[in-house]
Amino acid sequence: MNNQYVWFWTMMSCIASYILFSLLTCRRPVNLDRVLNRGQYAKETEPDAIKDEARSIWWKILGITQEFTRTDRWLATMVIGWNFGCFGIF
Repeated sequence: MNNQYVWFWTMMSCIASYILFSLLTCRRPVNLDRVLNRGQYAKETEPDAIKDEARSIWWKILGITQEFTRTDRWLATMVIGWNFGCFGIF
């Protein structure tokens, strides 16, 4: 028995447990119109447009906009920095 067999049976057990638990814990059907705010559940007013002003050109290049919270900006900066750092080491 090698690692590929272990990996295969681990994936099969994960798939089986996912299916089993989703069938055991299923609740009433989900109304997608309500979830997606469509049809009779549609909101009357459109949300205010978010300003597309970035603090600097670097934030705009990296795709970090005003929609990001402080934690989101921190995490995005760390992920981008990690990738550039690994690229630099490589």
